[in-house]
Amino acid sequence: MTGKKIHILIVDDQPESRRLLRVIFERHGCYVSEAVDGQDGIQQARRERPDVIISDALMPRMDGFQMLMEVKRVPETKAIPFIFFSGNYLSPQDSDLALALGASAYILKPKAPEVIWGEVQRCLSQARGCQEVGGEAIDATHIRKYGMVVAGKLEEKVAELEREVAQRRQAEIRLTALSRSLLDRLEAERRHIARELHDEVGQALTAVKLNIQALTRTPQTSGVAKIPPLVDECMSALDRAVQQVRDLSLNLRPSMLDDLGFAAAVRWFLEKTAGVSGIAYHVLGPDSRPPALLETTCFRIAQEAVTNAVRHAGPRNITVMLTGAADVLELTVRNDGAAFDVQEAFARANAGGSFGLSGMLERALLAGGTLAVTSSPGSGTLVRAVIPLPSRDA
Repeated sequence: MTGKKIHILIVDDQPESRRLLRVIFERHGCYVSEAVDGQDGIQQARRERPDVIISDALMPRMDGFQMLMEVKRVPETKAIPFIFFSGNYLSPQDSDLALALGASAYILKPKAPEVIWGEVQRCLSQARGCQEVGGEAIDATHIRKYGMVVAGKLEEKVAELEREVAQRRQAEIRLTALSRSLLDRLEAERRHIARELHDEVGQALTAVKLNIQALTRTPQTSGVAKIPPLVDECMSALDRAVQQVRDLSLNLRPSMLDDLGFAAAVRWFLEKTAGVSGIAYHVLGPDSRPPALLETTCFRIAQEAVTNAVRHAGPRNITVMLTGAADVLELTVRNDGAAFDVQEAFARANAGGSFGLSGMLERALLAGGTLAVTSSPGSGTLVRAVIPLPSRDA
């Protein structure tokens, strides 16, 4: 092998692994060929007679153990050093079987490039010294051990697939519950808007209509004194209707969230809810505005957390903070009011008993984040949402 490039045959069904090994060996001046499974590897080994074979263990069609046995069976390839480079067969029994069948080395993924190259050099030196590594004669014991190794790996894969299926099923259940909850929330919001329009705006407009009808029926001479009060009532009713429409609009989407950002919108909401109840509040916003969709998500979570605190906890203080790091937004809403059983509250929410907690959790999850709630007597309640920011390259 002196005076010519070392020829290394890489056998692996994963392109990334083949690419990694090719870079390592070509950096050391080797000639590299590739095969995608054991059958392909055997054909290339017989045709090209490489100086070293480095192979994965778990591959389709023919795995590394079967390939090793075939390589060591044929006189033309028997002396070629065979190195395993495996990320699946990790137990000592796997490496013991490989060495017993004639492998020169058994390397577990991942390994540093210098370790891989060191093993290749060791195996080449061994081969140059005519220290042939042919392994023991393959008998029923080896076949049985190989069968046990493969059976064990199949059991692991079956268990892994069962876990994946269970996780997918749970994800589907959560997605179904999420869709149902979102529809329920949408219908509840529609009912609320319809009720507000009917009870407030509708009644105000009806009062205006009745007053105008009274004006049209009033004689021009005798009813002059009645006109100013009726006009005043109409103006008051119209003012109430305009204010109610404005309140509905702000509740649906505060314009200041778009114009001034998270902190201003939260201060407005706190003044409208906590402030009128005598609750002190403090708001801290990020130095720069996050993406609009994530800013809206954080506002809605803060809005729900504040609403829950005002309705149920009776706090003296509420603090809302939104801070941004390089890759995440962190929202915290803290109140010093009465504590509650978080697990029981989430159980009720999952059963459809409350939209507040489930709504906050859903918004955080839809944004790719997490939401945690802690509550204890004397310390109050902390709602914490962590939401990833999109990468700058996206």
